[in-house]
Amino acid sequence: MTSGPDEEAEAFAHAVRNATADGNSKALAELRALGDYPGDEPLTVERIIVYRRWAQHHGS
Repeated sequence: MTSGPDEEAEAFAHAVRNATADGNSKALAELRALGDYPGDEPLTVERIIVYRRWAQHHGS
């Protein structure tokens, strides 16, 4: 069984892998700017929107 944060971290890693495979430099820059996700930083609306935009774009 996985927890919510573990699932979010795996989906984030999946989005990064897919953006890398697609050569999507804009997605990679925005995702990498988030640092560890969900990580220890506050989970702001802005961080969630950036992550989810690219996760949906890359099928996560």
